[in-house]
Amino acid sequence: MNIFRHSILLLVFFFFSMLAFAQQISFSGTVTDGHTKEPVAYASVYFARSGVGKSTDSAGNFSFTLNNFKDDTLKVSFIGFEIYKIPITQLQNNQTLNIQLERGTAKGEVIIKAKWNRGLFLWKKIMSKKKQYNRYDLGNFSYEAYNKLEIDIKNFNTDKAKRNFLLKNFTFIFDNMDSTSEAAPFLPAYLIESLSDYAYQKNPKKFYENIKASQTKGFNNESFSKLLGVMNQNVSIYSNFVNVMDKDFISPFNDNADAYYIFTVPDTQIVNGGKQYHFVFAQSVPGKILLREMPG
Repeated sequence: MNIFRHSILLLVFFFFSMLAFAQQISFSGTVTDGHTKEPVAYASVYFARSGVGKSTDSAGNFSFTLNNFKDDTLKVSFIGFEIYKIPITQLQNNQTLNIQLERGTAKGEVIIKAKWNRGLFLWKKIMSKKKQYNRYDLGNFSYEAYNKLEIDIKNFNTDKAKRNFLLKNFTFIFDNMDSTSEAAPFLPAYLIESLSDYAYQKNPKKFYENIKASQTKGFNNESFSKLLGVMNQNVSIYSNFVNVMDKDFISPFNDNADAYYIFTVPDTQIVNGGKQYHFVFAQSVPGKILLREMPG
């Protein structure tokens, strides 16, 4: 009788152990470009039904450990590629997937609702190393600086301006209208460029700048130049605020910049064996004094 009871307990234990094993699965994988064979960093890897997901790391790797999983489909997506799909029933425990994404083709208008914001994810990665990126936290440094300050007139009505008799002799300025880089055309009105040697010492605090060359285009007015400020525009993008023309603009790497900017990564390229990201920021709150990315 005791032997029979022990046998039943052993079978019950074995049954529940097998059931627990069947309800848990671990697997990993690498996502690559099917054409270039390069890893696809920060691709979205998620389950369509449950919504559980994550992004690949900088080497295109990912891993999952699932408990009590149900019938679902694993999807891998990235801008410019076709969505890769595999049913969860085809996955095996401790399996390593080699997923190659194929380039997609344009199919008319597409509305994308991303579950994973790659731009915001990259911004957070940069912010985690903000202090070591900020050169003003170093003891001393020096570099050759190129500064460019451009002022544009946006929403400029060319047809109306051409009919204005006061601008009759200045129609040549309309040849400089930029109507290709933005949705609304704008007129470049003023440009300052300078090349200088810059050196900085933290303790005691000292800095030195030698302007080697400079040029000004646009309004030839000394008072206007003074209004805009001096040539010295040593911008520290990792500061919370960027001072331009005696105005403090909220930096895209302000501690709370995600409340003011929208971050996107429209393109990733391999240059000399290193990965480079096109990191774009745009204003999300109208009326705030913010920076914006300039074309070119």
